[in-house]
Amino acid sequence: MKTRIKKMDTSIVVALDGKVDYETQEPFRQDLQKLIRDAKRDSVAKTIVFDMGNLEFVGSSGITSLLQTFKDFNSQIGHRAEFKNVGSEFQRVMRA
Repeated sequence: MKTRIKKMDTSIVVALDGKVDYETQEPFRQDLQKLIRDAKRDSVAKTIVFDMGNLEFVGSSGITSLLQTFKDFNSQIGHRAEFKNVGSEFQRVMRA
């Protein structure tokens, strides 16, 4: 999984590309920790958008780690997080 972070007006867009698997979780977690530090210093950014349009579903261990990373992220960040372009498989798993 590849993470691209881009600032746009009052939002920070985090585009996720590639496959979700257990091995990609640590680099992703590190990217989000840096984003948390940067967002706490940036008073302009009001929203963090996760664009999941190019993310591929792999399996339960990868998706479990991804969801835990999002949960940890949301508990630490002082901004609202949104999810865009979420595929039907991800929506089903996220609702569960």
